[in-house]
Amino acid sequence: MQPPTSSPPQWSADGQWWWNGSEWRPRSEITPALAPGYWMPPPVPSSLQIALTPSPGLRIFLLLVLGIAGFLTGGLSLFGVLGVAGGANSSGDIVLFGAIVLMFAIVLLALVGVAIRARWARLAAIIAGIAISLTCIGLILGIPILVAAARAPDLSPSS
Repeated sequence: MQPPTSSPPQWSADGQWWWNGSEWRPRSEITPALAPGYWMPPPVPSSLQIALTPSPGLRIFLLLVLGIAGFLTGGLSLFGVLGVAGGANSSGDIVLFGAIVLMFAIVLLALVGVAIRARWARLAAIIAGIAISLTCIGLILGIPILVAAARAPDLSPSS
């Protein structure tokens, strides 16, 4: 690190080092007795800590969004059944129908897991968020599912 151009105390960009006038010192060494009048900057949290901070109440939101995703994929599955029963039997139609049914099953599994607070609920919800994000309209639901699944603190069973 290069010495700063201003007078002490000068803090490093990450807030972990301070310049005492002649050398960089670790943040842990500064105390009010050693540096009276020096302003101590707040700790700089990493972006990962900010992004994954638990937020209470997200389980209900996650249940709601998974329910909406289940309703949409269930409706598409029903239309797929009607289409195949009506004569849409090409290989592309069958593959699309299978993909939608698989997506519906994944979302339904995640919805049940979050509802009963299963140990695997977070993983199932993240997989459901990824699966639903594979569709264009699913991004509107997939991203909130992923964020809520990552940040909801109350998905695991009560101990």
